[in-house]
Amino acid sequence: MTDTLPFPTILFQSFFVMLAIAIESSVFHYRLNLSRKDSIEYAGCINLFATIFGWLMFFYTEALLPENLRLRLIEFVFFNRYFVEDLTPILAIVFFAFFSTFFVKVLGAKLINRMRHINEALTVDEQRETEEKFHKRKTESYITERRQALAILRGHSYSHTSILLILLLKDLTPLGR
Repeated sequence: MTDTLPFPTILFQSFFVMLAIAIESSVFHYRLNLSRKDSIEYAGCINLFATIFGWLMFFYTEALLPENLRLRLIEFVFFNRYFVEDLTPILAIVFFAFFSTFFVKVLGAKLINRMRHINEALTVDEQRETEEKFHKRKTESYITERRQALAILRGHSYSHTSILLILLLKDLTPLGR
């Protein structure tokens, strides 16, 4: 059963998602002035969304790759085995995955923000007031979204750096081989 179901990959993925949630929620708490509870929920939602999207994209794209690169990618992702002679294609995929995951997290954050405000019904007076202050709110919304995207980028970078360090330490120890 362990030959077909990569338990170490599942365990490491779970560990890395929890680590990313912990790191990113602390960044959101300090950068976006969210409560600890809200920042954990926020980080949890966008990380789960990004993880699901990432695995769907992995299984979709691995089928499109040439056989040699496909097998190397599967060996790398599922069994942590890589070939040192040419890491360029794998590094390019990892680089692309970092930025695409960041983009997915920003989209997930926008989706969460819209879902939070969907139940706010406006009265007619509030609607008139909203129309009068539309430009001001649009500018404030842009600044908030930009601040949010920068916080997501910072948290995403911190979490991926720590995950990379853990993977490198794992490879350097005798138990990780």
